[in-house]
Amino acid sequence: MCLAFVIFLTRPLHIQFTAKGHGNAAVQSSHRLPTPRIGGLAVILGGFFGAFTLDATTFNLVSFLAISALPVFLGGLGEDVGFNVSAKMRLVLSFASALLAGMLFGAWIPRMGVPVLEILTLYTFPAIILTLLISGGISHSLHLIDGLNGLAIGVSIVIALGLMSVAVSVGGYQISYILLLI
Repeated sequence: MCLAFVIFLTRPLHIQFTAKGHGNAAVQSSHRLPTPRIGGLAVILGGFFGAFTLDATTFNLVSFLAISALPVFLGGLGEDVGFNVSAKMRLVLSFASALLAGMLFGAWIPRMGVPVLEILTLYTFPAIILTLLISGGISHSLHLIDGLNGLAIGVSIVIALGLMSVAVSVGGYQISYILLLI
């Protein structure tokens, strides 16, 4: 709540330095008036402070998640504050974040459940490529809807709540706590 209040008080600064959405705005932007574009920073800071309420094991998982998200987050933040970060560069950063997550967690897609695609996961290299394509692609799809007045955060919340309900139903409480932070 304190963070939200600080952001509200500093709104004129946000508009002055990060407002986009009028005139020659990006094609996907639906903003008609000057709109602060640093909502992702508030989400990250909220998650950062919320992580300190977790037990040590879950905190370590969140730390790995935060480290792996840095490339894609910094690319998005750079675009929001006025740097020209192309869609291709954001896609590359999405793949870099997916690769970091795979390396830090030691997790790649182990099986697909689809016989035709199952052969791809029998060997490490194709499994890594498949993991990068899927997780990087999902991340990049959120970038593409990011300029649509809260659509990205709304979709993210629905996804997080859906995953959280599945995690709770199978006893994955650590994952559900992490999803609450997101």
